Amino acid sequence: MNVRLAAQSMSKSNADAITFCRENFKLLQFAESECTSHLLYLLDKVFDILNSRKPAPKSHKSLLTVANFNYQTKICLEFCDIVLNMTYTEVRHYKPTKTKPENTIKNVKLLVQSARKREAVGLIISIQSILTVGLSLRFRQDLPLRYVMMYRFSQNLLEWFLNKIRARFGRNNNPNTVEFKHTMKAVWHQNLRKSSNTGNCHEQMADFKILNGILQLKRASTKNIKSLN
Repeated sequence: MNVRLAAQSMSKSNADAITFCRENFKLLQFAESECTSHLLYLLDKVFDILNSRKPAPKSHKSLLTVANFNYQTKICLEFCDIVLNMTYTEVRHYKPTKTKPENTIKNVKLLVQSARKREAVGLIISIQSILTVGLSLRFRQDLPLRYVMMYRFSQNLLEWFLNKIRARFGRNNNPNTVEFKHTMKAVWHQNLRKSSNTGNCHEQMADFKILNGILQLKRASTKNIKSLN
């Protein structure tokens, strides 16, 4: 269930290994694997496009801008067409009866129409949704964005936020309203802190703030402080 290891099985290096075994070693086990290599290369590009987070990288790892919008859209739509046209062979074995002998029926069906269509359909919907949102944000008439970070649409940010909240409760799986309120305030104050330039660690996304502008914390007035003293 490790996502990093699962992503490596569909990476560019794996596609290079399949191509090398087919073209250089001439191994029979990798014969007619051109479509597999092409799919892995395409999937690796789509993965990088959907996880773009910095303006420095080039090619398909760069952010969504006016210059590369058509290029990245073409790659994503090509991948969607391949997934939509994927087929599989459904094999059904029928036991012999009094009137019919044992029989095996093979039916070719589309992957998006199978019982395990959730992954394929979900991936296509995510790609189409992100491209539509990126198009509206980049080419809108009112204050269009210079670029769009596709990684900001990932669920990782929401998972990190929920992990922060859940970690503060310990074994308490059912916090009340007061506990949740104090936890949100604590995360809010911690999120405003910045790491120093001389430290031995750095933030993964220094410009990202999970709870920016959500809570409105009021400062205690000086009158109340003097009265307490």
